[in-house]
Amino acid sequence: MVRLFCEVGLQTALIVLGFGLRRVPMETHYYEAYNQDNVRLVDLLTTPIECITDHTVKTIEEEIKCDVLVYATGFSASKQPPGEDHDDHLLTNRTVTGSFEAIDFRGIDDVRLIDKWSNGPQTFLGMTIEHFPNMFMSIGPHQAYGNIPRSIEYAVGWIAECIEYMETHGKTYIEPTGEAVCVESYVTPDLFELTFA
Repeated sequence: MVRLFCEVGLQTALIVLGFGLRRVPMETHYYEAYNQDNVRLVDLLTTPIECITDHTVKTIEEEIKCDVLVYATGFSASKQPPGEDHDDHLLTNRTVTGSFEAIDFRGIDDVRLIDKWSNGPQTFLGMTIEHFPNMFMSIGPHQAYGNIPRSIEYAVGWIAECIEYMETHGKTYIEPTGEAVCVESYVTPDLFELTFA
């Protein structure tokens, strides 16, 4: 698909690991925009940003003038706060929690999710949290690796089947055990290292 819209040099930069191994842009004319005279792709992995001034972005190789700079992060990747003790195995720099920090989720005994995850997120299957009954996450931490639309498809299917099972069997409450969460939170980062994400 990119071949149809971009020059050969751009194709390599835009699809590093192969089509579909990263989130596929669904926007109309996304790839075509790179062919415009006023658009240029800057690879920040090879030429990192040194600083941002009032009218420029300075990389290690050049200073780029810009009228508008958009910070399109969309999420917050957790990193260990300086000076605090954390379990390094639970807290990886690839764990995405920002959207869950934006809402004041409260669980059993009014515990705040942001406090529960102060040492790093702990989930079961990336979809449920101990002490937060009946709360499902369709793309929670420990799931947000690789191609997000594909991950959501599996998560939503699992959640739907779980709710259907609960209704069929007269269950109104579901919550993972601490043991299940502990095992999952330790295993998932190791499994992630085996993927292309």
